[in-house]
Amino acid sequence: MRAITSSFVAAIVAASFQVSAAQAAPVRALPRVRLPATESEPSRVRSAAEICLTAARARERNSPAGPGLQAQCEARVNAEREAEALRQNAPRQPQPDAGQNLPDAYPRERRQRAARDAAQVQTATAEAAAAEAQARAADAARQADELRKAQSLEAGNMVKSGNCEGAQQYALSVGNFALAQQIKDYCAK
Repeated sequence: MRAITSSFVAAIVAASFQVSAAQAAPVRALPRVRLPATESEPSRVRSAAEICLTAARARERNSPAGPGLQAQCEARVNAEREAEALRQNAPRQPQPDAGQNLPDAYPRERRQRAARDAAQVQTATAEAAAAEAQARAADAARQADELRKAQSLEAGNMVKSGNCEGAQQYALSVGNFALAQQIKDYCAK
């Protein structure tokens, strides 16, 4: 019987600690579950005033939901203030009259400025493309001159060694017809 008594006492002591621990923890409000809206009963969004009024009533009753409702109230009020500030600072677009075409609704000056800006961008792009093409052409001409120089030196070394026929064939094989004619004229002397 003694073994039963000690286990019984141990269970009672453990249960008392659990109860006192539960009593010490603060009561927290649980969020409400929103059911999906039906056609007969559509869901509605509560305004900041409704939430703040509910929070004030909960505080008066010392309800554990009071702090959570107060936080919701403050968040909703801040969100509404920010939304109003954004609405006031948003640029207003002119609305066309009933018989007015949409392009005519915007000020002529704005359309002209946009056309000028587009023309400037197009001109700058064309100028940049022309400058790039000119630079590429100059680079290609420089490379062609260097190539002709190297071919002339090679053919000149062949002529110097007495191989006029080989030099002429080399000039023709690289497509330098002017050099081939010069070699032919030089060797004919």
